Amino acid sequence: MNGTLLEEHAREKAGMPPGWRAFRYEAFPHTVKVPTQYIEIVGAVVPLRTRGPNIGRPNWRRLDKATRRTIVILPAEHDLWIAEWETATGKCSNCTGSGRTISRVSIVDGTEYAQCAKCKGTGNK
Repeated sequence: MNGTLLEEHAREKAGMPPGWRAFRYEAFPHTVKVPTQYIEIVGAVVPLRTRGPNIGRPNWRRLDKATRRTIVILPAEHDLWIAEWETATGKCSNCTGSGRTISRVSIVDGTEYAQCAKCKGTGNK
């Protein structure tokens, strides 16, 4: 599952504004022997930093506690939402339209990307 789209789905389901960001994802049950039954996403409206080395990043210490929500999403529900999102945007849900996906993350070498296998790098659904 694409975390960006899962967050967008949760924001839409909760009726929250664009500044709402997820900070915890948890799949249930907590075992690899049983398929995921549901996912809990917890988030809140978070202002972005306006100065300093982390400018533009969320300032988690100042999150709006009144907008904190826990949203439950079923895998089948998310699959339907993804299909609607792809139809509405015309973009690939695997790469969110960028044409590439993360292939490897390394502290030393940084993040490496590869062509999206689903859309063959076009970014289209």
